[in-house]
Amino acid sequence: MSTILQGKAVTISGDHLNADRAMGWYLGMDALPPEEIAQKFMAGIDPSIISVVEKGDILVCGRNFGFGKVHNAFFASLTVLEIKCIVAESFSTQLFQSAMMQGVLLVACPNVLEQVDMRDELEVDIKTATVKNLSQGVTLQGEPLPEYCLDVLMSGGHVGYLMRSLAAKRQSE
Repeated sequence: MSTILQGKAVTISGDHLNADRAMGWYLGMDALPPEEIAQKFMAGIDPSIISVVEKGDILVCGRNFGFGKVHNAFFASLTVLEIKCIVAESFSTQLFQSAMMQGVLLVACPNVLEQVDMRDELEVDIKTATVKNLSQGVTLQGEPLPEYCLDVLMSGGHVGYLMRSLAAKRQSE
């Protein structure tokens, strides 16, 4: 899998956004079919945002994105909508841990919301944490992840990483 992704920005303004509140999460939502969950993507912030989202987009958010409990509905919607990655000024510990389990690609990039507008064309290098806004001709430097975290995310999460590690171990025996 390439570490360089391209897509259009879907910007969500605001700091300390709770992903569940942004999704309009309610008890039982995680039991809905994933396609139905995806139709509620960020509806707690802007019910019309789903009409803007396209396959291959990149979610761009503010500081401490994902604050609070993060239910699977958020990650299910990312998968169904085929959002490639999340670039935020910073991530909450809860969202980072859940993303590591799910294999959702993350890039922390301070001040990214100041340099990216809705639907700007972006190029994101997950490995170097470089974010290029191709629409505005701006390059931003984020905070690269430690090699182990990058390996886990690029493997599809902890389960994918463990499966890959076990397969490599079996081949070497």
